[in-house]
Amino acid sequence: MNSGYEILKEEMQCVDSWISHLGQKTEHINIVSYEQGWGKLIAKKSVIDKALRINSHTCSWGFGTHADSEITLNSPEPLKEFRSIIGFDNNDENRQSPAILTFSVWANGKCLAESNPISRNSATEKLTAQLNGATKFTLKVKGSVINWAHANWGEPEAVTQDGKILKIGTEHTGSATRAWPVSFKYNGQDSDEWFSRWGVSHETTSADNYILHRFICLDEDTGLESKLEMRQYKEIPACFWNIKFKNTGDSVSPLLENVKTLNLHWNASNTQIFRTRGSFHYEDETPLTGEAFRDNFEPITESLANSQKITMAATGGRSSVDWMPFFNFSGDNEGLTFGIGWTGQWHSEISRNMDSINFQAGMETICTRLNPGEEISQPSTLMIYWKGDQPIRGNNLLRRFIYEHLSPRDSSGKIIQAPACNLTWGGMTAPSHLNRIANISNQNIPLDYYWIDAGWYGEAGPNADEFAPIWGSQAGNWYVNRETYPNNIREVSDATHAIGKKFLLWVEPERAVQGTSITIEHPEWFLGGYDQGQHVILNMGNPEAWHWCTELVSSLIEEQGMDCYRQDFNISPLDFWKEFDEPERKGMAEIRYIEGEYAFLDELRTRFPDLLIDNCSSGGRRLDLEMMRRSIPLWASDMQCFPDYLSERNLQLVHGLSYWLPQFAFGTQNHEGDTYHFRATMAAGINVNLFSYERETIANNYPYQWLRDRLNEYHRAKRYFAGDFYPLMPFDNTFTFWTASQYHRPDLGEGLIEVFRKSESPIERICLEPQGFDAETKYEFEYADSGNCFTMTGQELKAQGFPVEIPNKRESRLFFYRSL
Repeated sequence: MNSGYEILKEEMQCVDSWISHLGQKTEHINIVSYEQGWGKLIAKKSVIDKALRINSHTCSWGFGTHADSEITLNSPEPLKEFRSIIGFDNNDENRQSPAILTFSVWANGKCLAESNPISRNSATEKLTAQLNGATKFTLKVKGSVINWAHANWGEPEAVTQDGKILKIGTEHTGSATRAWPVSFKYNGQDSDEWFSRWGVSHETTSADNYILHRFICLDEDTGLESKLEMRQYKEIPACFWNIKFKNTGDSVSPLLENVKTLNLHWNASNTQIFRTRGSFHYEDETPLTGEAFRDNFEPITESLANSQKITMAATGGRSSVDWMPFFNFSGDNEGLTFGIGWTGQWHSEISRNMDSINFQAGMETICTRLNPGEEISQPSTLMIYWKGDQPIRGNNLLRRFIYEHLSPRDSSGKIIQAPACNLTWGGMTAPSHLNRIANISNQNIPLDYYWIDAGWYGEAGPNADEFAPIWGSQAGNWYVNRETYPNNIREVSDATHAIGKKFLLWVEPERAVQGTSITIEHPEWFLGGYDQGQHVILNMGNPEAWHWCTELVSSLIEEQGMDCYRQDFNISPLDFWKEFDEPERKGMAEIRYIEGEYAFLDELRTRFPDLLIDNCSSGGRRLDLEMMRRSIPLWASDMQCFPDYLSERNLQLVHGLSYWLPQFAFGTQNHEGDTYHFRATMAAGINVNLFSYERETIANNYPYQWLRDRLNEYHRAKRYFAGDFYPLMPFDNTFTFWTASQYHRPDLGEGLIEVFRKSESPIERICLEPQGFDAETKYEFEYADSGNCFTMTGQELKAQGFPVEIPNKRESRLFFYRSL
């Protein structure tokens, strides 16, 4: 049941039902939000879950709350009047209350009616307010003290403008259901009212593996068109949508603001949110060590209490800084897994009302007018529905969805795979590269790519060593340093191809140093200060700039023989975007930049369909759905830049990131002969440091056989990393416990179990509970180190567990298994 490969009929039916109800409004007044001083808001009951009584009268419906409290409600149609009995709840606990309560009704920021101060001994009162056509209003209770301030709204009613009476606080008064999974404010009007006024057309088109729904609404007064496109997948309970806005009119539009590309209510009582930290945010002056990255991708599970809010957001404009743009909600034997596709500054808020959860996400800041003919894109949203009591099911459905439906594919339609690479520094001279390539061939090292990182570009000499001239100061001079590479980099890539390997080259075209060639030639293409030596960013929102970027990288691919384009981005862009925004155009610089970024990457994929794009961004800082559609992160953390980092931290990073992504890679640094470290780094891809710098002499006594064994083991294992992920032990950032993970391919009847006894663990033997096995099937397990095999049935595994013994600290075990 936890597998992403097993799809339940009920899951697909639930998605069908949800989509079929889009655009339909409730006929009841519903709760938008509430806050109160103590306890839980209850319909038809007091705050202590007993009969709702005011003095001697028992109310048939209404709300039991606790001062201070605010209950905001929404009506499906404009209202004329509100009326309610008000007073203290008559219960044994409340009879000695010293509180003095004041009840009031608010709409559009104004108090429409307020009671006199009410004590515990006051007579029953009625409160009436004229709502003047409002559809949203708030009931407030203020208390002089909070002791036993049990406040009741008894038998409240609202009267519509055509005289219909709507009861409030009945079994129908739950949290507000939304007509659409998106929201915004336009020209001061909420989107639900806007959609209702102008109507929404719905078109469907069937593709091979999804149904495309188009929901289009046109404001005939101002010309604003919204287009919501949603893919409903046929074989997985997933919906993937985005919304665009276009001004089809002849004049500048009114303000469009507060756009939430996810705004969804879901009924639930027992609730938990599972999410994961992203790459940590650091400032330029922060001293960095490997240990500074220790919390990257740490998984966190939180219960969501009443009225509590959980917020998370990108930091600095890169999408996976501080928080990964994914979260998994589990409720009553069901759940929803969400992903955000926006390579910029997104923001998300999850809150709980009386009987439901509200999920919101979108750009953190957007408040803009659109010029005539102007169109803007917004973040994309993925929602996956799952059944069961194990949240890992939601994560595995997400992993499968990303792998099968988002992963870049080559010219033959096959999913491009993360590779095994040898990383080398770009400031190394060409002869040294050629020697390393020859060494890889002579030693028969089973690598896929030869990787040249930063330092290959810019002005020549004097090159005293591989780090001179200072590589960082040359960003923007994206031409080959001919002192380092007198025959061009093509000489190195040709040698790489001659031994049957592919070639990867690092480039960072979005960042430049003021004073480099392109910033002098085209200063209008860059955002940021213009003092000599300052960092600026290429304005990808300028079509000329991103077209230049496309031609630059395309020429490097063709002229230098690149098979993988490694795109880095070592700067936080948010402040640049904000500075470039015009009045009443907040968010536009970011929108145009992200649109240009996608257009650039999409054009590369069109021109070079077999090209692998590596998404780095200071190591794992742009890991969102839209980047996963175009690239694979081959350097998911800059922790591996620091030789002092610990193997156990690699275990943490692989564990935390595996919840969300089926393909990524980390680096091993210089740990030759260290099997524990190599295995701790393994994922769908892996990067090794085999004489990565010119200062490292190629050594004849290097343990080449060990490296061949490890890489052959990796190549055998890599097919399983795209399968279901099961953490067989809880996440732990200490060194005293074990780490164990399983990657399971039910479609193949095969998989992989990795077990690590950490460096300070006193435990020598554990018993694991692997997942996904069929009770009646026999499985063969193979020790990777010895090749010895044993068999167990699925039933035996469930009854007895899977025992593992590791006698020494900081050792590992690897088991391959297959069904017989």
